[in-house]
Amino acid sequence: MKLIRVLFTILSVLSIPSAHASQVSQVRLSANAAEQSIQMTDKTFEPIYENQPYQATCSREVLDHMESVCSTVSDNVCRGGEEVCTTQADQVCNTHGCTSVPRRVCSAGPQVCQSVPRRVCNDQAVMRTEFYSCTQYHDVVVGQRLVKTFQNSVEVSVDRPELLQDQALTISLLARENAVTPTLVSSFPLNLLTVETQTTSTSDNGAIAMLATRITIRVGESIATLNQLLSSSVQELALSPSSITLMLPGVASLVNELSLNVSLTQHRAIIADKKLFVGTLDLAGLSVTQGGGIRVTLPLAKMNLSSLASKRHNVSVSISLKRPSLSILNEKDVDAVLNKKLEATIKDITP
Repeated sequence: MKLIRVLFTILSVLSIPSAHASQVSQVRLSANAAEQSIQMTDKTFEPIYENQPYQATCSREVLDHMESVCSTVSDNVCRGGEEVCTTQADQVCNTHGCTSVPRRVCSAGPQVCQSVPRRVCNDQAVMRTEFYSCTQYHDVVVGQRLVKTFQNSVEVSVDRPELLQDQALTISLLARENAVTPTLVSSFPLNLLTVETQTTSTSDNGAIAMLATRITIRVGESIATLNQLLSSSVQELALSPSSITLMLPGVASLVNELSLNVSLTQHRAIIADKKLFVGTLDLAGLSVTQGGGIRVTLPLAKMNLSSLASKRHNVSVSISLKRPSLSILNEKDVDAVLNKKLEATIKDITP
């Protein structure tokens, strides 16, 4: 019977809806249908508790028996110190002369102390734990109460929908309280997709919140173009007294999307190398298109440095794609490209 009661309690809790009744909807966008509007609702609930009795096993400490517990203590026992008396003669003088007068003088003798062990026993109670059936109370979730309703008017659109060509985007929208989160249902390996979510208006009377959300999907560089990075390499890396130069073939169309990460140190044989510059710069403004590639010239003045001394230096550079500031919708499709870095190092070079 107890097992049935426990199972009933568990099933009652499991049958209660979650604290959110979030709505999930899908929209399909294409070059011919670049905008969609949808109404979405989310509800939040709080549990209703009831203090209910249940049969449990309780415990208490009871007297089992008394037993004698003995221990050894030490007493400080002293001997001696008895009074010792002697007779002393005092001279008493007057006009007739001096006379010896006896006087009794007493003082305490020396005392000797030592520690003497002694056995002491006392009765001590020995307790035991006794278990018994009892009724206890706990809070049980018996239902839930609606706290708030969020009504969200959502507009989803594609910026530059012509870049989708014949491909369609299926977007899943999750409404949770005052936020709508878009995710891409299927892969889209053609272009970089970024998403911007804005709340354009809100009103709230406590029980119901009305929101308007605009979601804009931006179609960016084609992934085929981004993949040019995978076949490129940093070439002709060189250091002069006034600049760092390098060549990056085959990626001229990406010059505005790339960053140059630079580390320049002065090599010292005995003590640690001296760091002259560590930082990241945009390639745009540092490069000149040459054929299908770009030639980069980084003046030392851009690194707040003057001309380099005729000493040995180490130069490390890497080229990376700048991460978009907006969230990436098809991140799985482009992440390998976004994380790609082209690196090169030269050591012990004298400018």
